[in-house]
Amino acid sequence: MMKLVPTKGAQGVSPARKKRMERCLLPTHAHYRLLQLSSGSLACLCSAVLWCSGALATPDPSFEPSLKSGDLFSNAFSIQRSVTAPGYQEFVWRNGGTADYRVTKATTHGIEFDMQARYDGRPIAWHHISMTPGGDRFCIFNATKVACESDRDASGLLFNQAVWGRPLGGLKSGSHWHESHLPAWEFGGAGGSQDVIVTGYDVTTGAMTLSRAGSAEGFYSENDPGTITLLKDGHQKEFHLRPGHTSWRGVTIIKAGIVLSDEIIVERDDVLVDDANQTVIAHERRIMLENAAPFPTIGVL
Repeated sequence: MMKLVPTKGAQGVSPARKKRMERCLLPTHAHYRLLQLSSGSLACLCSAVLWCSGALATPDPSFEPSLKSGDLFSNAFSIQRSVTAPGYQEFVWRNGGTADYRVTKATTHGIEFDMQARYDGRPIAWHHISMTPGGDRFCIFNATKVACESDRDASGLLFNQAVWGRPLGGLKSGSHWHESHLPAWEFGGAGGSQDVIVTGYDVTTGAMTLSRAGSAEGFYSENDPGTITLLKDGHQKEFHLRPGHTSWRGVTIIKAGIVLSDEIIVERDDVLVDDANQTVIAHERRIMLENAAPFPTIGVL
């Protein structure tokens, strides 16, 4: 365990630990994962965009991307994590950015994009990526290798059936589906369950509004470190974190497989344990926002 030396700055975190926090606590979206994979690190898994072709029993237009080479998309996103514990200063971490996508190939076997992304405070990243038709993996094409990862992230450019589940039949306002025994994902531990309700369907535009709510236990699939440092009376104290019950709820608007807006609020009860085996009950909250944005957000792609 790293010994921390109090310094000035957010939460009084040392530069070394702040760097580690930036690496493992930042938002989980495609471009940040690409930054990690391009450097050879798989420690922080972040969000990707997927297309799950052939997975719906009866394909619904709202979930079926109709893309062609040259199509352009952008999105803007932000995420925050807050941990509160009695007697300690609230821990807060925030970040956000934008990403641009250009479709280079779209077939029944998958979709390929050129993309550029920037988290504020970090350099721009450029990559060529491919979404697999199975709906649970994506690949990044680098100069010397192809890096592929499964996706369990909360949101992305396209509807991700690996997280949302498998709706059956044609959908309309009032339709709903339930998923149980979910794998661990960005905001939930393994074995969780989720209910999704179609709360709105615009037959004119094809836009569908989905409401999701679920719960799980334990650590998330990514960006969920097992330790945390809090401040009390100007002094740092590091704890081991034992995750408890998580609940989440969110609202998403999707049109032709493209995520137009996505908001989710996640809450979890944690038990913090110090080196003397003393415990503190903490409450954790995460908020993620993602919205379509005018192309381009960064520059010419």
